[in-house]
Amino acid sequence: MKKLLVLLTFLVILLSACQSKTLYFNGESENWTGKVRVIQTGDTQEQNFTLKYEGENLKNVTGKLIEYRIEESTGISEGTGPLSKGGVLKSNDFGDVCSGCAFVQEDSVFTITVKWDEKRESIKLKKQ
Repeated sequence: MKKLLVLLTFLVILLSACQSKTLYFNGESENWTGKVRVIQTGDTQEQNFTLKYEGENLKNVTGKLIEYRIEESTGISEGTGPLSKGGVLKSNDFGDVCSGCAFVQEDSVFTITVKWDEKRESIKLKKQ
């Protein structure tokens, strides 16, 4: 009986540690829509983003390097990348991963600043 109790306790602890939570944040500006997906598992957090150009000059910006800066109260991420033919810029498949870091909260607000063709826009993203 003791072994069964110990086994059940171990399984409950193991299962609770493996639960994950996924949060989605969305927003838009005049020329861009932005999405951030946050996956929290145990003490690890992963963030992925997608930016999509919604402006009228897609043909002129396709293939150009886009600068981005993503800010949230727990940190900042920035970089550059080429805009695809469909007007999309995505983080890599695994995004930013941290372990033991401060977690994004459900009421968090992300600000993504995008620079392209000597223009600049900011997008506020809130949880959906």
